Amino acid sequence: MKAVNGRWGQKILSMLLALTMVLTLASPAMAQVVARAGEQTVTVTMEYMDETGKTEYYLTPTQVTLEEGDILLDVLQRGYEGQGEVTYSVLYGFTVTPKDGQPVGEVGWGKKAWWPFVNSTKVGNKYEVSAGEVIRFVYVQDNAQGIPGYVPPTTGGGQGTLSINKDKLVSSLAQLSQPQIDANVEAYQQALQVAVDGASTQEQVNEQTAIVAQLLAQKVPATDITVTPEEVELMVGQTQQLTAQLTPEQTNDTVVWYSENTHVAQVTEEGVVRGVGEGTAVITAQANETVKATVTVTVTGVATQSLTLSQTSLDLEEGQGVQLLATVTPSNSTNPVTWQSSDPDRVTVDDSGLVVAHQAGTAQITATSGTCTQVCTVTVAAREIPTTPTVVFQHTDGRLTFADETGTFTLSALDEGKFILEGVAEGQSTYWSCSQQNGGSESSSVYISSGGVFYPTVGEYQAYVYDKNPEWYEATELGAFRLKVVPTQITDLKLYLDGWELSGEEPVYLSGTAPKQVTVKGCVDGVYISIPNQALLLTSTEGSYIYTMDDEGGVEFFAEDQAMHTFTVAVMDQPQVSVTFQATAKRIDVTGLTVTYPEVFYIESWNGLGNQYVGVTSHATDPEDRYEINIAPYNATVKDVVWVSHDPDIAEYQDTYNNGIVPKKAGTARFTVTSVDNPAASQTFSIEFAYKNPLEQVELEETEYSLPQFESMDLDLLVTPSNATNQRFTWTYSQEGVVKVMDYVTSTPGTMTTTHVLSALEQGTVTVTGTPLDDTMGAQPIQFTVTVTEPGAVEELDFDRYVTDNIDHALTYLEDQLESNYMYGAEWSLFTILRSGGSLSQKDLDTYYASVVQQVQQGGRMLPTDYFRLVVTLLVMGKDPTDVEGVDLVELMYNYPNLDRMTSNMMAFTLLALDAKEYEVPENALWSREVLVEKILTFQNENGGFGLSSAKTVSVDVTAMVLQALAPYRDQEAVAVAFEKALDYLQGEMTTDCGYINEGDDNGCTAAQVLTALAVAGIDPLDPDNGFTRGNYNLVTKLDQFKRETGFTTFGSTQQPDGMGTAQIGYALEAYRRFVAGEPSLYDLTTWTPAPPTGGDEDETEDDRPVPNTGDQAHLAGYGLAVMVSAVGLWGMACFARKKED
Repeated sequence: MKAVNGRWGQKILSMLLALTMVLTLASPAMAQVVARAGEQTVTVTMEYMDETGKTEYYLTPTQVTLEEGDILLDVLQRGYEGQGEVTYSVLYGFTVTPKDGQPVGEVGWGKKAWWPFVNSTKVGNKYEVSAGEVIRFVYVQDNAQGIPGYVPPTTGGGQGTLSINKDKLVSSLAQLSQPQIDANVEAYQQALQVAVDGASTQEQVNEQTAIVAQLLAQKVPATDITVTPEEVELMVGQTQQLTAQLTPEQTNDTVVWYSENTHVAQVTEEGVVRGVGEGTAVITAQANETVKATVTVTVTGVATQSLTLSQTSLDLEEGQGVQLLATVTPSNSTNPVTWQSSDPDRVTVDDSGLVVAHQAGTAQITATSGTCTQVCTVTVAAREIPTTPTVVFQHTDGRLTFADETGTFTLSALDEGKFILEGVAEGQSTYWSCSQQNGGSESSSVYISSGGVFYPTVGEYQAYVYDKNPEWYEATELGAFRLKVVPTQITDLKLYLDGWELSGEEPVYLSGTAPKQVTVKGCVDGVYISIPNQALLLTSTEGSYIYTMDDEGGVEFFAEDQAMHTFTVAVMDQPQVSVTFQATAKRIDVTGLTVTYPEVFYIESWNGLGNQYVGVTSHATDPEDRYEINIAPYNATVKDVVWVSHDPDIAEYQDTYNNGIVPKKAGTARFTVTSVDNPAASQTFSIEFAYKNPLEQVELEETEYSLPQFESMDLDLLVTPSNATNQRFTWTYSQEGVVKVMDYVTSTPGTMTTTHVLSALEQGTVTVTGTPLDDTMGAQPIQFTVTVTEPGAVEELDFDRYVTDNIDHALTYLEDQLESNYMYGAEWSLFTILRSGGSLSQKDLDTYYASVVQQVQQGGRMLPTDYFRLVVTLLVMGKDPTDVEGVDLVELMYNYPNLDRMTSNMMAFTLLALDAKEYEVPENALWSREVLVEKILTFQNENGGFGLSSAKTVSVDVTAMVLQALAPYRDQEAVAVAFEKALDYLQGEMTTDCGYINEGDDNGCTAAQVLTALAVAGIDPLDPDNGFTRGNYNLVTKLDQFKRETGFTTFGSTQQPDGMGTAQIGYALEAYRRFVAGEPSLYDLTTWTPAPPTGGDEDETEDDRPVPNTGDQAHLAGYGLAVMVSAVGLWGMACFARKKED
């Protein structure tokens, strides 16, 4: 009982009640099974810990039936029923009152209290329980400080956890039947003690889990079975639920159902029998070899009396198709209509009656219903093949569709197939092109693949066919046509599982994670036909999956847990035409696991994105490069495993991006893989890592170098062999800070190149020693001397050239790339254009907004990064992101589920979105500003950098993005400290020309992110005291190196501009311009007013381009003066950094 103050006069009473309860370890007879077979359950245990740390049971591990909508209190009360009462109130918290005992509840304002843990994680009182979960209800002392292995939350938004995972042991104990307990009293008592003892180690828990698993495997055979009803009469198509009751109730035998005549009646594994055809069938329910029962099922139907076809003869040309219709009398006949062709090579017919002509000749199509048959004779004439290049659409069923007189193909998502080119020489290569770039982004919407495959999206498009890829080669156009994609005319959908129509009234039962398949039929012009996967939109609730089977056709679905999941199949272009069903999975426990792996792995490839070697992965095609984890049984409910890397200096397992086992150097590394569901299922193994081409020797062409300060050069090393795998070194210096050597690895398929860049930091002379990281063949260190001389004079920044002109250069490219294709996905291009003062036509703005509304309302999964792009883009358009046709994007962000389990950039962009217009966050929101800041800080490494998935692996890009979000919070001590460490990290990673190497190349996007971070934070990047200049080099001039004839490129080694690099460099320069001008920072849109739309779609010449209208309601009189100030003196602008008080 919770302690209250004297105004209620109950403080003394609550203390007395808390001290009156003493409970001993439960006897075997107290093990309770509340659940009945076939029902969804959870496991509940109540454990009381006294002041000395001794823990005893109030409720031994018990299976409790789960009902829809159950919260924590519901299952606690149901589990404790008959033994006492569990209550909860806001004033007193949880209180447990045993029968004939005193209430025990909260004392000392929560210092002593009942704490609920679900799957070893502390939860709140309103937690909604899911099937299969393990609930440990623990009475704690001193705010749980006395619980061994309790890990308190690291941030204000987290929850405490129990590091000793007893969930599987507790769950297994609850599953034991009374006969199993009675036969193994001593083992059961010992397992109970380990489960409740706070001093138990994980090893002891795992050992007892394995023992209990053996007890569960002990056979308790059924001695009798009763099935109801004993007789069943059905019409064809009707169903009836059969129920089997086993004796004794504690048996672990399961009932297997089967039909002796599946042509008359079929039965599911849940005992649902369905009439298939007229006659009598025997359904058997069998528990074991000797215990079984039977049910007689009599199926009657309405016989077909007559059958007519819409046509009894057809004259077709090769490639033509006709839908035959069959009419039966009476209309309620239960005999299905089946179709058959006498010559399928010449003419085919599907199960809906669609006839397709393939070869010249004659064939008969026979329709049968019961005893009635009808025949349609099909005569096929040869088709004249065109002699000039002609585009034809070839359906997967063999039909051919030709363009109309205007050169237009009219298709829908029902038309599955590809385009072919006839009338050309045999062997003529073709390259098909029909796509639109999504704004200025790197992604495109493809409507016809390069191989001619049709990808339907409603709209009208221009398409071409070439002899080769015109983007890479000088190509010849072979044909051009229009593609018009119209909506399907599907009016209804039906799903079939094992040939039975899913009614949606009864749930589908799955076995663990084993998937099931459904086929989809849709009504078109009154006929139900098979619907191709490309026409379907599939969704399911969290924890379940539904997807198309592209190779086999049809749809497959499964669930990861035992919750009741909802699956929806809809028409892609008409989502209102849909069918929904529910499914739940029976829990299947893990019994074991095996890991297959290469005993020796040869290091030979480089991962430029991760800046590390490519290792042993689960997705490699070569078994010598692949590991596999096989969980037994294959359909186990929880397949998650935990990896332990025992030798991380040699190799470590990385879950991020499916990197797998990543080698660091040659040597032998040991790993342990353990099942989360069953810790007793575990395997330890070792892999030997060796270099594909070991380094034998390295020499220098020169031993003395001279270099001006802030300059760099590549070192020429003579390496033997020249293709040695690891050509990196540990570099040491006789004096620190004079020079630095960095090894950069780039890779292309089959080759790996290492560049050694020597950078001059300070004037002086230093001796440099390079020790090979690969010493397996005895390669010796190299040594040389470097003299750093005086740098050249520092020049003043040409603001017009490097900022104004380059912003305009970026906007010109982005506007040209959009080409009126303003659709969802083009956010960064639109944001850059509008935030930099550009304007667009009202038509383009409306087109883009319509595509956003469609994207948001279709209900597909969107990430916080997607929402952020939309929020800032809509704001610069003058739109309200809190009301996108009734959808509040900001609310979706601060209430985004499981955000704390996602990457750092997701949290950073959420924080940026909230601050973009100082949105108010309600107190009951999942994510407040304070929690987001705390969460983000946990991603910082000791070196100052921030990581994407953890603090372990950091990058400059992620660090810069995080700083942009944290900039308004630098008045907080923790943020200020982290910020300074991050700045030091960014300075240390910078090259001597103020660039950054990322993905093995000089990366313009990385430099742009750093410039954006500094500008947003009010830090002058051109002030030498801030550490981001190197003589005449700075971040602003660095970005100019990525400028191309049109636009900017991401990588310095390429000449091709790209949308991503252009947008990021463009808005980075705009961020810097705003800093110089004293305007609100890049993402501060609190006072923003967009430029008015242009008058129309007419082109605007460069000379007519308006002076950028920033739209911020701020005084800009100082802008002209600011650009004339020496760039070195701009550090004083730092005072414009916005302080944030939440």
